[in-house]
Amino acid sequence: MHQRILFSVFSITLLSIGGFISVLTSVDPYYTSFSTQFTFYLLIVAIIWGLGSMALYFKRKKDNPTKLINILWESMRQSFIVAVGIVGLIFFQTLNVLNILSATVYVIALILIELYFRLRYNAYA
Repeated sequence: MHQRILFSVFSITLLSIGGFISVLTSVDPYYTSFSTQFTFYLLIVAIIWGLGSMALYFKRKKDNPTKLINILWESMRQSFIVAVGIVGLIFFQTLNVLNILSATVYVIALILIELYFRLRYNAYA
């Protein structure tokens, strides 16, 4: 089961890299529509999410070869939060609203989301 999920993540990551390169080479960033900008940021999230998921999964798999599906879901969740965090900060910078206070609040909110999932998972395990 986890191998099929991992293959899907790998495939989506490769397709996202291809789409990202396509958007970079064919779109003028100064005269784009909202949908093109949304696609750009969505592809960055997918790339970071996929690469982070695979990297964390293989690192943790080497440390603990049991409960592979749990390791995969945890890796995917954490890499998604990191991807949303990085792309969110980039998006705030493009809107010229990023300062130290807004970045701190955003990062603390992401840390609290991760703590919520970690505590919820440990409470029922």
